[in-house]
Amino acid sequence: MKEWAELALRAKTGDVDAFGQIVRRFQDMACGYAYSILGDFHLAEDAAQEAFIACYQQLAKLQEPDAFPAWFRKIVFTHCGRMTRGKTIPTVSLEQVLDVPMRASDPSVTAEARDLHGRVLEAIGALPDQERTVTTLCCINGYSLGEVGEFLEIPVTTVKNRLHSARAKLREGMMAMVEETLRVNAPGDEFTGKIKGKIERLEWVQRWLTSLGCIEGYLNYLGHRMPAGWVAGAAGYAFSMRIQRELCPVGIIAWGPPAELAKNVGYETELLAPEGEVAEQQRIVWSATEEALRTGMPCIGFGMEVWQSYLIYGYDDTGYYYMPVMEGDGHFLREKMGVEVPCVMTFIRKVEPADTVTTVRDALDFAVRYSSSPDIAPGWGGPPENFRAGIQAYDLWTEAIEEGRANGLGMGFNSHTYAELRRLGVEFLQTASGRLGKAGPLFEEAIGHYQVAADGLRVVADLFPMPASPEHIKDRDRREQAIQALTSARDAEKLGLGAFAQIVREL
Repeated sequence: MKEWAELALRAKTGDVDAFGQIVRRFQDMACGYAYSILGDFHLAEDAAQEAFIACYQQLAKLQEPDAFPAWFRKIVFTHCGRMTRGKTIPTVSLEQVLDVPMRASDPSVTAEARDLHGRVLEAIGALPDQERTVTTLCCINGYSLGEVGEFLEIPVTTVKNRLHSARAKLREGMMAMVEETLRVNAPGDEFTGKIKGKIERLEWVQRWLTSLGCIEGYLNYLGHRMPAGWVAGAAGYAFSMRIQRELCPVGIIAWGPPAELAKNVGYETELLAPEGEVAEQQRIVWSATEEALRTGMPCIGFGMEVWQSYLIYGYDDTGYYYMPVMEGDGHFLREKMGVEVPCVMTFIRKVEPADTVTTVRDALDFAVRYSSSPDIAPGWGGPPENFRAGIQAYDLWTEAIEEGRANGLGMGFNSHTYAELRRLGVEFLQTASGRLGKAGPLFEEAIGHYQVAADGLRVVADLFPMPASPEHIKDRDRREQAIQALTSARDAEKLGLGAFAQIVREL
């Protein structure tokens, strides 16, 4: 097995160091190939970076590791195609280029050196496409004819013939200048570090509330690393509760805290949900998503497998690449959007986070107002009267159990989700107390109450493990224990909200 095939197999298991070795081996080839298409070194490096990221995420689709070079070339070509959008490289005739003397009388003169450099690039661009590609790949880093042939999927003899033809078209001495120019513009040692850094940060955080996991993952990717509890609490998730009268998961899935809290954490979101004909919806969402991903702006799709949020990290000509949550192959056809799932996309942008006092005050104030005003977060997913928020959500939950409206899935999903959110809420309060260094007794009181609430919800989650069993909800003893645990959590949370109100007044 060839060296790159072994590296590709290791990289498929998540070995970032192995992939880093692949990047080092193929970075010059990727940039050289992209340059032969785009005619611009900066664009070529951008395309190569995008291609390596897409390559890493699509390694599971590589069936024959020995064929990695050719497989990867197609990814580079795809990303170059998106940049050109049908445009061609501006060229002049080779005769016109070579009609001007190639040596400046005084190489130390900057203007003349720049002119000479430009004419060398023009000479490369003036070669026929196939000859330009082979010349670029052979010259940029001394790749062998065999390596170039494997990358382009052509025989070595064909590579040799095209290179010979290119040499014949260039003036004597020009080939050495072409080699020098290409090598000077090859990506440096820092290129691999950039790719590895992006890959190491590109992750989806496993959360019961997948939208929160996507946000955490993208904040990490954007270099905005912070404790998970801080994100959940400051963004308004950790102390929220929205229950549907039959415990349908849509209660929390189809809702999000106000945008003002997100900005305190260091990000802002933009929801794109166009109306009209499906084809037009798809076009609008596709165009915006492609542009966002190309500029490094995160996207969150909805309903790729089931009705959950999914981290979108790439795309091809037919659809989106996403990180699977429960099932699926990680590729969603765009033609299904607006037909099988809502045609929506959420974009995330990095902003400057607020100071600690503002962040904590706004988060706790929102928790108090949210709990005392059930209509503050109507969300979507059905008639507003079918939902309750805050403390009243606990009451609707216990009523659903007592009146037989609850089902196993709803019990399991809601209890696991809110148990996790309250645990993150406790972490937020502990971090906030440490950062503020004041209002200690009140924070200790709030932490104690919310720890009781988290423990109560954890009891319910243990009674109704996932995947849900329809038999569990039929068990009277389980139902009674769940009601007791929910009542304990409700009472503790009500006391915790009272402590929040006092903390807000002091801040």
